[in-house]
Amino acid sequence: YRTAWQLPQLIDEVFELVSLISGVSKRRDITYRECFERFVGINPFELDAKQARELAESCLGKLPPDLLVDDFLSLLFATQIEPKLGCGEIVFVRDFPASQAALARLNSDGETAARFECYCQGIELANGFYELTDAQQQRQRFQHDNELRAQMGKPLIEIDELFLQSLEAGLPDCSGVALGVDRLIMIACDEKDISRVVPFAL
Repeated sequence: YRTAWQLPQLIDEVFELVSLISGVSKRRDITYRECFERFVGINPFELDAKQARELAESCLGKLPPDLLVDDFLSLLFATQIEPKLGCGEIVFVRDFPASQAALARLNSDGETAARFECYCQGIELANGFYELTDAQQQRQRFQHDNELRAQMGKPLIEIDELFLQSLEAGLPDCSGVALGVDRLIMIACDEKDISRVVPFAL
């Protein structure tokens, strides 16, 4: 976490670290929408559930009946986009859909989240947020998630009250990122099997 930082500063710092360890010096910044337009040929913000299902199943075959638009987009991103990111460069994907904000704030457009992911050699290395500090907004997100689960007949997830209490107590304005160190070491060592670099038995 970096207090008083927004995403551009955090992205710069992640790039410096990943570049130093991986030896890759080229950088590309691209939006979530641009990824889909470039590799899948569609605007992900304009798909409804029927269109998303048809597109995903055209690429992946028959899928379970209880999936939502974001599920289809996640499957498409993982299979049609991620493997193509970061060939000889470090790629930062930003401006994910608001529905995929998780713990991140929304951007001023209200349509996208202040969130990024970092890729190198087709591997996701990091996931960063401009942290949402509003406990009420975060509670509403948790409740909305459970409403969707209820509609699909899935068990509800217990709301993390301790986390919400922590937000209410006061989280400083900050950005945070989780970086997969073992994945980065795998790239630096030119290994294809992560079990060869983790410091414990899998």
